[in-house]
Amino acid sequence: MAFPLNLARPDGDTFPFPTSPVIVADRLRGLRLRLPLIGVLWALVGAAYIAVTASLLFDEPLFAFGGGSPLAATAAYLFLPSVAFAANLVGNQALRQIYGFGESEVPHDSNSCFAPTNGGAVQRCTGCAGFLTGMAAGHFLVPWGAVADAAWWRQAVLGLLLVICLPVVRILRFDWIRMRAARSWRRDSRRVLREVVDGGTHAVATVTAARHTGKWLDRLPVFRLTLTWPLPGGGERTAEIRVTEYPCWAPAEGNTFDVWYDPAAPDDDSRVLLHRRLVGQRFAEDPEKLREPAHGETGTGPLRPSWSPEKPTASAGERVLFFLIALLCAGAGVTAAALTPAAFDALPWYSDLAIDAQAVLLVANACAWGVLLLRRPWFARHRTSVALVTMLPFTGIFTLGLLVLGEDPVWLFEFDRTIETVTAWLYGGTMAAGLVTYLLSFAMLLRGGQLLNAGIDAPPEEVAEALRHHDPAAIDRLRTRYGYIAGTATLS
Repeated sequence: MAFPLNLARPDGDTFPFPTSPVIVADRLRGLRLRLPLIGVLWALVGAAYIAVTASLLFDEPLFAFGGGSPLAATAAYLFLPSVAFAANLVGNQALRQIYGFGESEVPHDSNSCFAPTNGGAVQRCTGCAGFLTGMAAGHFLVPWGAVADAAWWRQAVLGLLLVICLPVVRILRFDWIRMRAARSWRRDSRRVLREVVDGGTHAVATVTAARHTGKWLDRLPVFRLTLTWPLPGGGERTAEIRVTEYPCWAPAEGNTFDVWYDPAAPDDDSRVLLHRRLVGQRFAEDPEKLREPAHGETGTGPLRPSWSPEKPTASAGERVLFFLIALLCAGAGVTAAALTPAAFDALPWYSDLAIDAQAVLLVANACAWGVLLLRRPWFARHRTSVALVTMLPFTGIFTLGLLVLGEDPVWLFEFDRTIETVTAWLYGGTMAAGLVTYLLSFAMLLRGGQLLNAGIDAPPEEVAEALRHHDPAAIDRLRTRYGYIAGTATLS
């Protein structure tokens, strides 16, 4: 997507991250899909916090199931916060792509660029609202009739709720203001893009000077460029910008940019849009010198994006291998769930539910790898959400350990029947499957784009330009010409 000149001014603290509107739409869609999950998870965290805190204060198993120990509430208390925090992170890169820029002053040789200040407000609002709702629900779910001195304890819990709610409400209030400001900014930026590209004047800018500033941002070199483009009537305009780029595409004198500007306000930097051309350009010599130096245990910076390695690091055979492993894990979970009623008919209902849930999660994991195996374009647009699905069976390790293998009904059997022994071993295998799928999920999260397009030969410059272009059809042309599927997965 073309970026406004004012976001690339050398004296500013913003850096443009031009991204195709197709990818922006995918990122927003993924964010909207995750928001309900974030709200529900934080509501469960709030409810579990009140539930387990009340149980500890009263020294009574108030939330036990069927008279057993309160393992479910304790498990939620211990593990839900980590899951909620993971779901709350859409990622710094995703938010920068949604808003088209990041913020950093680059005061040092090497630094990180963060998402816009208002970018993460919607997630924090959702999390805070869910947490408050969950705490309120947890208070009303406490069986106060079973507690001695219930009135005193209820006042104590209400006081605790008030102490926690005050800072959360304050965060919610400020983030609500930030969220509205961010929504307004995005709406205005889309309007400017539409007005200037469709109704403005187009010109071609030439890079008349290019130099590396000696700094790096997110491990990419920072360049300062001087652009010159003609104006109607024989004049020309010169502007300086500051951008980051991979060393393999380091800008050089003579490179060109597409420029769109408002003829009624040619000097208004917010209405001057730039798009760098990569196809057919000459790049700086010796890009190796532009790589970020190694710092401690950190190796040198990347020469090119991860989806375009110098040598192929993924193959179509890996897609098949990972799918077969996921299918084997799903088979273990389904078999364990199918044999449980015949092997251990005295298991509590929540143990049966835990076994069935783990089987469903393992089957969902196999389906996710099946989508990647078949190279569905849907995967390219929802890779992060799909990777989250592949991580969920990991939670079953703790659930099965606490609610199934940690319960007496399994071990009260004498294992004099083969089906009991086999099923017990399958429980262990299902827990191991949760760990295996969790490890494989990192391959999908970090190498999903490479696995998706393994064996497909497309010019890297053309792919990179399509991923940044304001024309949504540029990504479709890649698939038509080369069979290359581009999307958010490509940016892994």
